[in-house]
Amino acid sequence: MKTIKLLVIMTLLLSISLSCSDDDDVTLDNEIPTVEVMEPHEDDEFEPGAELHVKAKLADNVELSQIKIDIHYSGDGHTHGILSKEGEEGVEWIHEYVKNISGTAYELDEIIQIPERIEHDGEMHGIKHGSYHFGVYVIDASGNETQAFLDFKIEAHHEGDDHTHDHD
Repeated sequence: MKTIKLLVIMTLLLSISLSCSDDDDVTLDNEIPTVEVMEPHEDDEFEPGAELHVKAKLADNVELSQIKIDIHYSGDGHTHGILSKEGEEGVEWIHEYVKNISGTAYELDEIIQIPERIEHDGEMHGIKHGSYHFGVYVIDASGNETQAFLDFKIEAHHEGDDHTHDHD
């Protein structure tokens, strides 16, 4: 009886070890995804209230997972990741967009409305004009991430060069 138990245990151990050996063929995905931003372009100018057309091509060798767009004011000379505060000439616009995606290739084609006015502390304020950072973050299913950044401007354009009000 001990011999039968020993044979059963050895057979179980052998089958477990053989079934685990297939895991050795799995390789880790260490390749970062790619992103090519086609719109907007570096140094494009937009008026408050305009539409910001976003077009980008994303790819990964195994599987895409998520895209994030981050737009924030950059006129104060900060580096990425530091949030700026409300300025005197208006409220700084901040916009985040996150979308789960899949597949090895994805074409992003979105319209983002640039606000003319923003609510802050219960009151409406004009949007702060100046330079804004536009960042695209792409993450694949293994957690690898890549980023692309560019700057654009939000400026109001006046009809004609001559206007009659005084500047203090």
